[in-house]
Amino acid sequence: MKKFMVLYMASGPEFEKMKKSSTPEQQKKGMDAWMKWMKANKTSIVEGGAPLGKTKRVDSNGASNTKNEIGGYSVVQAE
Repeated sequence: MKKFMVLYMASGPEFEKMKKSSTPEQQKKGMDAWMKWMKANKTSIVEGGAPLGKTKRVDSNGASNTKNEIGGYSVVQAE
């Protein structure tokens, strides 16, 4: 089977706005839905992934800070 990296995209300002405006109950509901999806698809999930931190760009000049809208990742396996 092939492996695929899933990238979760969200603009920084929109993500921060959502975090600040959501209630603890809404956050729990979102996490519960995420965990339900993970459980239902556990045979295809190679790595649940994680949120990402600071973004770096690496090129022939070395490493430097940069920005993008990738907020996290997972690795899944499928045909």
